[in-house]
Amino acid sequence: MGQVGLTIRPAMPYEADRLSHICFRAMAYRGSTTELLNGLEETDHFSVSPDDIEANMAYVAEDEEEGDAVGFYLMRASENECVVNKFYVIPESVGEDARAHLFFHACEMAETAGAECLTIEAEPEAMGFFEEMGAEPIGDSRAGAKFALLRLRL
Repeated sequence: MGQVGLTIRPAMPYEADRLSHICFRAMAYRGSTTELLNGLEETDHFSVSPDDIEANMAYVAEDEEEGDAVGFYLMRASENECVVNKFYVIPESVGEDARAHLFFHACEMAETAGAECLTIEAEPEAMGFFEEMGAEPIGDSRAGAKFALLRLRL
């Protein structure tokens, strides 16, 4: 289920810039358009603040050998669901199963929080991965930005 040598731990507020950098690198690699990236700058979608980390369930995946962060997610819990509004892995780790390991961790944390489903906000380039993990598209998110909502029953 996971990548050997990968540790997932809670994110710390002082890592906000590091996580913002991961988000931008992942989106640029996936071919997100300049228009989308510029729109995200305005909506702060690809930036992470210390407040974001403190207000959400925030986890970082690190390469145990190098100590480098390879991905992260931010998720908020509400009643019977958890919503992942940021989920990014650096391009070099995409083929190493880091995404799946991080996704399964998010599912486990959502179940621990009492959620019956996991809702994911994703840009079009990331939808295929979440669908492979069993999530189903349920509509659009964020007026003005190009994001889809997907849902996975836990």
